[in-house]
Amino acid sequence: MNEGFYHPLERVSQSSLLVSTASDKIIRLYCPIQAVCILSIHSFYNGDRVTITAIEEDEQARLLYQIDGLPFPYNHFEILNQT
Repeated sequence: MNEGFYHPLERVSQSSLLVSTASDKIIRLYCPIQAVCILSIHSFYNGDRVTITAIEEDEQARLLYQIDGLPFPYNHFEILNQT
């Protein structure tokens, strides 16, 4: 895992997410959360920085990030180290 990114583990609420750090610590992040696009989708391209304003799940319990008012699959983004 890249040191500068967090790996999402579980949605806690609409405004928070559990993630693991590069040192294998589990921490809770609260929106807004800074991220970077790693797989182009919609109007976002690789390398674009975005702000996650809410955490959602679809009908199959897949993790979604709300960005600019729209839900996107989490695997298109990497959460940046928030420190």
